[in-house]
Parts: sequence; structure tokens; C-alpha cells
Amino acid sequence: MQLLQQHNSAELSVIDYQKSPPDAATLTSILKLLNLNASELLRRGEAQYKSLQPDIDNCSETELIDLMAKYPILIERPIVVTENDAAIGRPIDNVIDLLDRASS
Repeated sequence: MQLLQQHNSAELSVIDYQKSPPDAATLTSILKLLNLNASELLRRGEAQYKSLQPDIDNCSETELIDLMAKYPILIERPIVVTENDAAIGRPIDNVIDLLDRASS
């Protein structure tokens, strides 16, 4: 967060999944910005993931997006979004690169 505050010239949104979980349409948009498919955004180490045991090899992209919308703890985070780009905040270098792209 401190890094983002230091770069307040770039218009950024930090999506806090606990306060404002993204819906399926938002997740779809974020995935496009990240250039990832839904399975790449899943946190497979979460207890909820292990409890649900989704068969991601046989789930459609829509099904996985709906799963993350229903159980936002499954979404890799943090995600930083600019107007035309996004990055997963781990490692922090991803955010630094995003900020550099946003300011150029």
C-alpha cells in the first residue's frame, strides 16, 4: 500500500476482496488485463480450495470465474489495476513494473 501511495500520480484501484469482492464480470475484466486464465488466478493452497476440491481440468473458464466470485478467498491477491493494465502484487516487483508502465 505504501508503494501505491507514493505513486499517487497513477490512477490505481486496489481491489480488497474482503470489503468488496469482485463479481464474475469484474473478474473476467481483470483476467483480461492480467492476460491470465481463471485457473492461473486460483489460490490452490487455501483451505477453501482444498475443501471444495474443484476439478479445474474439467471446469470451464466461466465455472472457475463463478467459483472465485462465490468464494473470493480463492482469488490470488493482492491485485492492482490501472485503467489499461493489472498486476498481481506478489512479488512486489510486479507492482513496481505496473507503476512504471502506468507512468510512462
